[in-house]
This record gives sequence, structure tokens and C-alpha cells, in this order.
Amino acid sequence: MITKHLTLLKNFNLCKFNLYPKWTIFDANIFLGSLRQRHSGQTYPPQPSSGHYKPYKYTFLGVAIPAIIALSLFNYREYEHQKKCYRRPPFVKYPYLYRRTKRFPWGDGNKSFFHNKEKNALPDGYED
Repeated sequence: MITKHLTLLKNFNLCKFNLYPKWTIFDANIFLGSLRQRHSGQTYPPQPSSGHYKPYKYTFLGVAIPAIIALSLFNYREYEHQKKCYRRPPFVKYPYLYRRTKRFPWGDGNKSFFHNKEKNALPDGYED
């Protein structure tokens, strides 16, 4: 199938119309030649496994999985600690922040799409 397209390209000779660069047909011949060699109909049986994967398997099971679990627990503890100790900074009305030149097309038009009332302030200050 690919060879048929290649001969069509050669017969039509798109190079003379400057639609294809001149090196395209040459590179296609090299590519198709390597394809013909690789897929020439010869099949080889799969090699039996020699067990060379076992050290990597046990290294993954013994090191990577406990490390993932330990780091997950550490991150969860840090998250809980941050949640307890978090104090919201006081609102300061800077002239260059919280400017609304036109309304948002959702809701009341004042809150952003991902508005969080605990973390994001409105132009007048926090909601509570």
C-alpha cells in the first residue's frame, strides 16, 4: 500500500510543481526500505524471560510503595496542621487590586468563577 503511494508520488512528480521539497521522495525511499526489512514476514518467537526484572520489581515494592505511603501521610499531617494554624491576612484595599471594569457573566457579576469566600476577597472586603 505504501509502495503504491510512493510510485504515485514518483509518477506524478510533485517536485516540479514545488508542492513537495525534492528531498521528500528520497527520504520516503529510505524509510520504506527500512520498513520492508523490518516487516518482511519473518516472525521470531518471544524470548523466554530470564528473571532479570525481579530485582527491579522487589526494589519497587520495597522502596517506592512505602515511600509513597510515607509521603502521603506526611502531606496529610502538614495539611491538617496548616488548616489549624491558618489565619487570613487582613483586607487592605489597594487601588490596583479588585478592579471591576465590567460584570462577570455568571452569578451576581462580582465574584470570579472559582471564588472561595474564605480565601478570596471582594472589592469591599471579605464576605463575612
